[in-house]
Amino acid sequence: MGTISKKYSYGWYGSCDTIEDCEPMVFHDLGYEANDNRSYIESVIRVSEFDGYTFEKFTSYNPGESLLDTIATVPGKTFDDYFNTGFKQMECGAGYMVVSRDGNPPDFVLDEFNVADGTSFIAMDCAGLQPPPSVCTEAGFTDYVVGPSTLLSDQQNGVVSSAFSISGTLSISSADSNVEPQFAMPYPVDVSVDGTIIGHVTYSGQPSGFKMYFTDITSGVHQGKCLTGTIADNLCQLEE
Repeated sequence: MGTISKKYSYGWYGSCDTIEDCEPMVFHDLGYEANDNRSYIESVIRVSEFDGYTFEKFTSYNPGESLLDTIATVPGKTFDDYFNTGFKQMECGAGYMVVSRDGNPPDFVLDEFNVADGTSFIAMDCAGLQPPPSVCTEAGFTDYVVGPSTLLSDQQNGVVSSAFSISGTLSISSADSNVEPQFAMPYPVDVSVDGTIIGHVTYSGQPSGFKMYFTDITSGVHQGKCLTGTIADNLCQLEE
């Protein structure tokens, strides 16, 4: 499913996990009441099925008002049979741009609509697909290469580290930028895997985010795995 939380959300309807049971999303079925999903949508845009380079737009209008409401209740007809005759649903295996209404509508969910987040991909054939590698970070974090001979020193983000006994990629937040560096107290964090300290990170003040992510590139039980943990009492215990 896809959570629509922005003015413009591009995504793909359907996925290889659900393609065998995927049914079209009929916009009429999204509801016409004030808090139904349709009421949060201004329009949906797709590339034309006829020429492959022009665009077509579905518009939700305001079917709860006067004449539009009357037309929407004509037996055997839906509102979209009159106002969106050529584009009344999302089809499995196609891309769409969902445009939310103005006025900061709440986040809402469209089942089977996969919002593009930089981790997914498009395939011509679902057979034999391998899942993409997991993304071992989060928005706003910075990735650093660490290891026995590599120290982290990022004055701009207010973080430094010791050498790490395990080589890999460490993804962490910056120090809290609301505190002037000259007034920030150092905030040390021991980073641990399987009960063993593998390195130390020191922030110039409180971290702006308390999660840590680490991708182990050495040979061993955690090789290639994404380890995560939350800083508490100056310790971050990383686990799969």
